[in-house]
Order: sequence, then structure tokens, then C-alpha cells
Amino acid sequence: MIFPRKREVPPPLVRELVVRGIPVAVTCRVLGSARQPYYRWRADPVTDAGLEQAYRANALFDAHREDRRIRLPAPD
Repeated sequence: MIFPRKREVPPPLVRELVVRGIPVAVTCRVLGSARQPYYRWRADPVTDAGLEQAYRANALFDAHREDRRIRLPAPD
């Protein structure tokens, strides 16, 4: 029997529901997600530097999508 893959649910969503009193196991079961990614995220949250890097990367990708003349250098 082949089981379907678990979906990756954003950990902040799980945390929001847990704060409202819904157990992690129930939240993940209903959302079709595994519990481990939530606990891994909770143990090692995103740092300010990591968040800044993600914002810069998103800005670069948005600029690239808006202006096709911008080309990223090919990886070596």
C-alpha cells in the first residue's frame, strides 16, 4: 500500500493554532502534515539575519520576474 506524502504546512500556522489551544498532533493530522517540521522549526527559529537574507532574495526574484532583461549569472 502506498501512502500519500505529507504536506509541508508553514510552522507559524501550526503555532497559531497551538496558541489557541489546539494540540499539535490534532492540528497536524487535520492539515495533513507531519509534526516533526513544526518541532524542528520551534527548536531553531529564523534569525534576523536569515529573515533579512530571505527578504533580499525575494526582492531580487521579484525584480527578475518584472524585468526579463536582468539575468542572474550562471552557476560555475
